[in-house]
Amino acid sequence: MVEAGIARDAKLGAPLECLHVALIDTTGSPVAHTVTDSSGRFQLEAPREGVYRVQFQIYHWEPLVGPPDTLIEGSFKQRSYPLSFVNMLVQDSAWERPPNGIASRENREKYRNLETFLRRGESDSTWRSRRAVITDLGLRYPEQQRRRNAAGSVLARFIVDTTGLARPQSWQSLVVTHPDFESAVKGSMPKARWTPAKLAGRPVCELTMDFTRFFRDYDTYRIVLETR
Repeated sequence: MVEAGIARDAKLGAPLECLHVALIDTTGSPVAHTVTDSSGRFQLEAPREGVYRVQFQIYHWEPLVGPPDTLIEGSFKQRSYPLSFVNMLVQDSAWERPPNGIASRENREKYRNLETFLRRGESDSTWRSRRAVITDLGLRYPEQQRRRNAAGSVLARFIVDTTGLARPQSWQSLVVTHPDFESAVKGSMPKARWTPAKLAGRPVCELTMDFTRFFRDYDTYRIVLETR
């Protein structure tokens, strides 16, 4: 009783490697997990006969769900899934790196509450998404844009590998308001660290989408990692 397929970027047609895929039952509960291979392919086995759907997940973004399938003994369902992740689950709760590098107690509490909400249902025995290790990334507001009082943002996609590092060459810009902001975010990636995702207790790679905002708040220029 198998659900299989290929996950692709709906716009570019490229395969989505290391994408977290879950098999969910009629209650919306996951019964199996995996990540896609380098060709975007995946395969999930149902534990018993029933109606199931395939759910694609990128941490902090609204999951995408395929059509329902009734699986019986010997079933093998396979599709190509064009995917486009567009909605953040919690847009007004972000980790903000203040100018002095010290986050307020209120900000830390907000971040912890967000983590608790997003990680509900995760388990060491099933699936646990990557977790950012908050350190000084060397991420700075681009000087030329600061002089212009310009705000901007960067939406990027990349893979966090099994060692907790951003995989070289996996970075892909999806939306960029100015190249200076893109360079600032991309340049900070070698210093970024994560606790890697785990599938049944084993470290695995995970596809990540990162949204970073640059803006002026009165006399302070701020950088907010919305989805880190």
